[in-house]
Amino acid sequence: MLKQLARLALLPVFVRGGWNQMNHAQRYVELGQKAGVPATEQLVKASAWAKILGALALQIPYVRKIAAFGLAAQLLVVTYVGHRFWEVDGQQRDAHLTQVGKNAGLIAALLYELGSR
Repeated sequence: MLKQLARLALLPVFVRGGWNQMNHAQRYVELGQKAGVPATEQLVKASAWAKILGALALQIPYVRKIAAFGLAAQLLVVTYVGHRFWEVDGQQRDAHLTQVGKNAGLIAALLYELGSR
């Protein structure tokens, strides 16, 4: 039961993140291009849908591991592109480092899911 609650707790993080990414796609395109990633609006929106569908798929036993892997891989890219703390100073750096820590925790939870039975 606790594992199911943990999976449910991940749901709003990725659904909200995907929804935000969908509604502000151009901002994410600019962040990606600034980081050297050839981002397009279509790619950003596809990534947003992948987050939302991946979060839902975490709730389905037969596709749970694939979803966990996909979300973890996506978080690595998102963290690199969106939280480039080494390029900023002061409060911005602290805010980005906080987000990097949060994403590391989410990746850890997804890797745990990958490794569990």
